[in-house]
Amino acid sequence: MELHSADGDSSTRLLILKDQPGRQTFDLRGSHVTRVRITPETSYGAARGRHLAVGEVEFFGRRD
Repeated sequence: MELHSADGDSSTRLLILKDQPGRQTFDLRGSHVTRVRITPETSYGAARGRHLAVGEVEFFGRRD
């Protein structure tokens, strides 16, 4: 996952998702993030003609 800030800085974070249904949460910290890029590197059952689907991604504001 790449986090891009308003001043042009970016940082990359590696997230490892579990192959199971249900909620998976991660604590990502960034300052003034304006854009996020999610790039899957692998997926279970990947093959020609099969596509990866991400059901939902939800971001929350500041958490203290």
